[in-house]
Amino acid sequence: MKTTNSFSVLFFLKKDKASKGLAPVYVRIAVNIKIVDISLKRCIKVASWDSKLQKIIGSDKEVKDVNNEPMRDLLKQEGDSIILDPNAFAA
Repeated sequence: MKTTNSFSVLFFLKKDKASKGLAPVYVRIAVNIKIVDISLKRCIKVASWDSKLQKIIGSDKEVKDVNNEPMRDLLKQEGDSIILDPNAFAA
């Protein structure tokens, strides 16, 4: 029997929680059919967010700091190890 595993990472803004033009950044991790949304505990300007690229657009220091945070790369690099661990999303 062949099994298929899937893994995806999506960064997005929760615009329904926006206040004064700022919205919290979340990451959605999906492994097979299990999905979890995690707050990154950071709010950014809604107008600066590019949904397609899943990052902030701009050139100031704050934008560069957010886009270069190690969590983005770490989550994408560790995807295979999460898929291989059957207990990664156990309740």
